Amino acid sequence: MISESLTDFVVFDIETTGLRLDDEIIEIGAIKVRGGEVTEVFSSFIRPLRPIPPLATMINGITNSMVEDAPPVEYVLEMFFDFVGADVVLGHNIARFDIPFIRRYAGVAGHQFARSYLDTLMLAKQKAPQIGRFNLESICQYYEVEMRDQHRAVGDCYTTLACYRKLIGADEKALFNTTSTIEIILESKLQIFE
Repeated sequence: MISESLTDFVVFDIETTGLRLDDEIIEIGAIKVRGGEVTEVFSSFIRPLRPIPPLATMINGITNSMVEDAPPVEYVLEMFFDFVGADVVLGHNIARFDIPFIRRYAGVAGHQFARSYLDTLMLAKQKAPQIGRFNLESICQYYEVEMRDQHRAVGDCYTTLACYRKLIGADEKALFNTTSTIEIILESKLQIFE
């Protein structure tokens, strides 16, 4: 059950070798929010089984040499799942991109990862349809949010959190302590993924 004083959640993002589900996760980043404040950061590269395509490197700046000594996906997922715990997760376009990747790898590694989530892409469509395009960059431009380390996992987490705050109209100290926030979450039909 969602409490009206929900203040604890995790924002997460992944970077991959491409957009297809058979591509690989090469970075996971997450920030833990407690009482509306960022309290912990999780970040790890992941060593892929195949070389990173040049196009992916052009987009996210992650090179093969950056991931050559990184741990395998199974190890990083275990740490990520521990970091998230039972928290609600928040992210941008996670329903159609990040969550399917996490589901795929969780299943392969023999894990189940069921969490409630809120996708800021869906939230933006509900709260600010006038934006027109709902990628993270467009939402940032609309709300005049500075993008932080674009297309890197932790940077996108901070950017997503800033956009989320703008979308719900909350001031930074009272992020989740409003009835309207809970209504937004319920209207978005918090989804469970496993």
